[in-house]
Amino acid sequence: MTKNERNEPEAWEQQLRRLPLSQGGFSKELAERVQARVRMVPPVRGRSRKWLWLPAAALLGAVVFGVAEADRLKSAFTPLVTQPKDPALQPLDPNTALTLKVAYFSEEAFMSQYGAVFQKKFPNVKVEIIPYGDVSPASSVMRSNPSTWPVEELPDVMGVNGAEFATLVRQGKLYALDEVVKKDGFPLKTAHPGLIEALRKQGDGKLYGLAPSFDQLAVYYNKALFDRYGVAYPEDGMSWEELLGIAAAIGEGGGRREGVYGLATGNGSWPTSMIMQVANAAGISIIDPKTRQVAIDTPQWRMVWATVLEALREGAVYEAPQSASGGNRAETGGTPDPFLTGKAAMTLQRYSYIQTLKASKNAPEWDVASEPVHPDRPSESMTFSLGGIFAVSANSPNRRAAWELIKLIQQEEPRRLEVDRYPASPAMPVASVPGKHTEAFLKVRPSDLLFDGSSSLGRTISGEVFKKLQTKSAEVLQGRKTLEQALRELQAEAEKLWNPEESERPGLVPLPKGNTGLGKNSQ
Repeated sequence: MTKNERNEPEAWEQQLRRLPLSQGGFSKELAERVQARVRMVPPVRGRSRKWLWLPAAALLGAVVFGVAEADRLKSAFTPLVTQPKDPALQPLDPNTALTLKVAYFSEEAFMSQYGAVFQKKFPNVKVEIIPYGDVSPASSVMRSNPSTWPVEELPDVMGVNGAEFATLVRQGKLYALDEVVKKDGFPLKTAHPGLIEALRKQGDGKLYGLAPSFDQLAVYYNKALFDRYGVAYPEDGMSWEELLGIAAAIGEGGGRREGVYGLATGNGSWPTSMIMQVANAAGISIIDPKTRQVAIDTPQWRMVWATVLEALREGAVYEAPQSASGGNRAETGGTPDPFLTGKAAMTLQRYSYIQTLKASKNAPEWDVASEPVHPDRPSESMTFSLGGIFAVSANSPNRRAAWELIKLIQQEEPRRLEVDRYPASPAMPVASVPGKHTEAFLKVRPSDLLFDGSSSLGRTISGEVFKKLQTKSAEVLQGRKTLEQALRELQAEAEKLWNPEESERPGLVPLPKGNTGLGKNSQ
């Protein structure tokens, strides 16, 4: 062997640079080669033999240690590699019969919407519905709350509202979907980004449920009328002050002379509906969530009420004519839609209004912008509503079947909404219209209030307060009362109706001091 050859390490020597414990340690053959190499090392003159043998001894010791410890280390790490996987990550066995329990407000509704399709796809799975109650959760404050159920009694899948979902997440009763979403390649990127963000926010970044549909308001506008009166088109992220300013500009540009209003609404209960919408955007409630007392006679309410009534007086806002019975004819279908007839340049409507425009032969050349928002919370929608949130119980033994059901619900929703002409948009993918700025519906996300239960605060008296607000608004417009008188009277009458014990969960997000929520110039 030449000197140069000796300096080049052989292949087996290069193996010593690695520690092959994952393959069971050093092999017997490799150990014998090391020992042979030690024997053939020539003595070196002028150096102590004990120092000569130290490197070889250390090398041999490493080999022996590797052989001895390999099995022990391998056995120690084996459980980390071969531990049982999450059942939800395994395919559903078509030969195993099982029963999937689902909590929903109506057995008939669930089976017709989703259950029948699911059982056809998975005939080995029986769907058993556990109704929340005899009435829809949307109209009942007495419905059973799943967050109060013992964890061992929770069904496999639950259809819940925002406040119930948030409570169940905090209680640790729901199964995180992130891993199954990733494993199945579920197309979560096609979902409403703001909605997914809001759901993850409740789980500190983890996803514990999915909502199949949503709805919210938007500003639809007649492009031809805006061009005629020389007014710039509405934009996403406007405040209420800016929207009402645009409505006034339509009148000033010639609309008032031609009988064209700047703004109409989908709800004919003017001006009450707009007052409530502006108040909602400003985070103002008829009940103060901190004191749990009626809070109507306040500077914030006065500013909102005065702003809407002024827009009405100036003719910027369309008011439906009154019927003989005292109600307004727009609510009963007695008055044509002013937006479709060219009598309003803008209208505040929900997503489903797109279907109305598509079906109408007289629909103008239209486009859409996002709903008015609060300047301090420009990304939040106060009108955002969900068609329920579906989640899996953390203790469910049927997590794979439960996940398959939630997937089907999400994927089935677009077809169901189209067939049933349901007034909402599927959450994934969000419906769009070619050539229209329907991305406006993606510009805002649900408000945190949707998940904290505050939307139910004052629900039992809201209907009566709404009627009284309508009456008193008419009296102010007619000059029979001042706004201050109307505020004091409405405060006193609401106090007689309100029971502070009606709700367990208060919680509106307070506005910065002095901020009315109308816009930067309204403080």
